[in-house]
Amino acid sequence: MASSMATTNKPDRAHGIFGTLESFLNIFGNAEYSHYVKSNAAPHLSYEKWASSEHVLGPYLYHLTLDTYNETTSSVSH
Repeated sequence: MASSMATTNKPDRAHGIFGTLESFLNIFGNAEYSHYVKSNAAPHLSYEKWASSEHVLGPYLYHLTLDTYNETTSSVSH
């Protein structure tokens, strides 16, 4: 699993808001962790274990896709 997290955590210059998993966690981590705790049955992972697990990849990819979409649609001239 460490290799999949390392692959996901590579910088991406195309995404100014958050190009790495670490920057995503700095921006959205607490809110997404709270959602995880509310949405999943106990026992819950600690924030640190959640942040290093595959549970965080879904929200990360969602926000990354949304950021990419917003960049693409805002740069399209009509």
